[in-house]
Amino acid sequence: MRKGCLIVLVLYVIFAFLFYWIAGDQLRFQEMETDSVHAEELVGETVQGMEIRQPFIAKSEELLSVSVKLSTYARENTSFFQVHVLDETGRALAQVEVSALALEDNGLQEFAFDQPIPVTPGGRYELILTSPDATPGNAVTAWYGSTVALARGEAALEIEEENRLSVDGEKLSGMLCYSLHGRSALWLGEVYWQLAAAFGLLLAGYAAYLIHAVRKQKNTLVLRMVSAFQRYGYLMRQLIARDFKTKYKRSILGVCWSLLNPLLTMLVQYIVFSTLFKSDIPKFPLYLLIGIVCFNFFSESTSMALQSIVGNTALITKVYVPKYIYPVSRVFSSTINLLLSLIPLLPVMLLTQAPLRPAIILLPFGLICLIAFSIGIGFILATLMVF
Repeated sequence: MRKGCLIVLVLYVIFAFLFYWIAGDQLRFQEMETDSVHAEELVGETVQGMEIRQPFIAKSEELLSVSVKLSTYARENTSFFQVHVLDETGRALAQVEVSALALEDNGLQEFAFDQPIPVTPGGRYELILTSPDATPGNAVTAWYGSTVALARGEAALEIEEENRLSVDGEKLSGMLCYSLHGRSALWLGEVYWQLAAAFGLLLAGYAAYLIHAVRKQKNTLVLRMVSAFQRYGYLMRQLIARDFKTKYKRSILGVCWSLLNPLLTMLVQYIVFSTLFKSDIPKFPLYLLIGIVCFNFFSESTSMALQSIVGNTALITKVYVPKYIYPVSRVFSSTINLLLSLIPLLPVMLLTQAPLRPAIILLPFGLICLIAFSIGIGFILATLMVF
């Protein structure tokens, strides 16, 4: 018991540091991005001396970048284009300048700031678009509109006078096609180490309690469960093997069905959501496959756990075995199918060119949480099924 508790504590410390390193800014900040209106009309050539103003309300604590849909008139312009951010008093907070040669025609051009700009959520600010040297025939322009794109068609926006786009002081009927990328601090990132230390102390205290209980030969729930899994480990392995073999008995494809099922389901749903209901989620096939694999495991494991006690009535009435062994064995049997279903993820990642990030190291933790949740739901369903 002492060795097992020490291993758990060491793994917890490793995981706490690993999670903090992998999560990075995602643990400390919540990033958000505003939606852009649908492009309908061009503002006109942004020549020297022309000023385009778009008021906006900040929704985050810091601004990281702004994206504007621009048009180069399908030509190579040699002028420069500037984006300014002003506060309510007219004070300049940031300025970004790019060459028009680097701009994509009719594309959403991102202007990243050198440093995050502190803003007040709910505060009013302005985007100013200018050019220091553009001339007619050698200038770019911006798109604006008054509708938002939906899955089917568009919807008109009611734009207040104070939020409308203005060109040289003249108000237009829409808003600039722009998107703001910002972030706000999360309280979890500020108190992460305090919470990790507090939970670690609780874990160490409970480990000390278990070691003391073993010395005093006290009977606790955790000790009873550990003893049961050690004593009936062989039975669990037999139950898991029986359920796994029964699943593919008289099946032509056999284990291959665990690989093909999520892929075929993903293919059907991808066709539906890419044609009828268009989705703008990056790497959508991979996103869809991960959801299908996890949901299929949860559905299968809980369905098998539902019948676990009733289905083993003959065994339960002949020999004593802790009843929770049966739901757990059913969920572990489904876990084998889960691991097999994860294999197609690699080729799909290669096809969608999804990058491998350090966060993949935390995949076992996510799977353990999913398995533990399924076991808990399986306990409830198996108990209700008896009644």
